[in-house]
Amino acid sequence: MQHNKTVSQHKATNPVYWVPTAYYAMGLPFIAVNLVSLYMYKELGVSDTQITFWTSLLILPWTLKFLWSPFMEMYRTKKFFVLLTEMLSGFLFGLVAFSLFSNYFFAISISTMAVIAFSGATHDVACDGVYMQS
Repeated sequence: MQHNKTVSQHKATNPVYWVPTAYYAMGLPFIAVNLVSLYMYKELGVSDTQITFWTSLLILPWTLKFLWSPFMEMYRTKKFFVLLTEMLSGFLFGLVAFSLFSNYFFAISISTMAVIAFSGATHDVACDGVYMQS
């Protein structure tokens, strides 16, 4: 009886351990960018017209994510994109927090949230791909 395991025989992690946190990570940027930002900007004194226009544009990456999802398959693995977008989004959320102390907080934070939106939409595509492979 052979006790050595080859690479193809390693035990896979049960999805029940990582799927809930993965879907939490998928929803966090969406809610933060599309809902929390409305209340944040309102409390900071930004006009309703500006809030409505700019935050409605932030939803576009989730609407158009099907356009760049085929290209993700060509360059790296889905797990790479999941980890990259999680680290990028975490760093950018910190940047949004620090930008609120600037005189140009609205321009800096809304542009940073646009990058978070693309990162979050890419994370959605990649995480769904990882789930389907598992």
